[in-house]
Amino acid sequence: RAGRSTEAYNMISCTDYVSWLYPVTMGATSVWERWNGYEAAFGKNNQNSMNSFNHFALGAVGQWMYEFQLGITTDHASGAAGYKHFVLQPSAGGNYTSLKGSYTSHYGVIGSSWKADGKGNMTEYHALVPANTTATLYLPVNNESGSFRSVKGASFVKITRRNNLSVAQYELSSGSFNFVIEQGGITVK
Repeated sequence: RAGRSTEAYNMISCTDYVSWLYPVTMGATSVWERWNGYEAAFGKNNQNSMNSFNHFALGAVGQWMYEFQLGITTDHASGAAGYKHFVLQPSAGGNYTSLKGSYTSHYGVIGSSWKADGKGNMTEYHALVPANTTATLYLPVNNESGSFRSVKGASFVKITRRNNLSVAQYELSSGSFNFVIEQGGITVK
């Protein structure tokens, strides 16, 4: 929420001890209770007490993945709940070149996917808004001037700041939308 996407992506993609991906380098397929779970379980003294190899606490990073990488979240700040109206604010970062995911709400599947240049700059975004719902979309922009056109179902509102980032705000109705993000603005299809 502080706009520190670079730092967050560095944390999520790091493989050093202590990091989210360190257990993966040791063969993990789920999140461990202890950062050094492998060494604790199979090391010198075989201290395997209090050592789950499938533990939720450190896995809570999943909320960040949905809310900030994919950008899918409720509009709870405006008092809206249940994904009848929701917010999309995806953020690219690190050397990621694409990301795709979805959330199954009571109204249907909310889809979010993007492509990036591998330097933290989003180049394309795809949103899927279920029937009988609406969404507010905030796409990252580097240049506050440019062309930000509307199409049926995707209305450009304004350039603003959200989560300490410069963004183009759109209001979306139900449907599937493709956005191309360039230095000169955003094109919607």
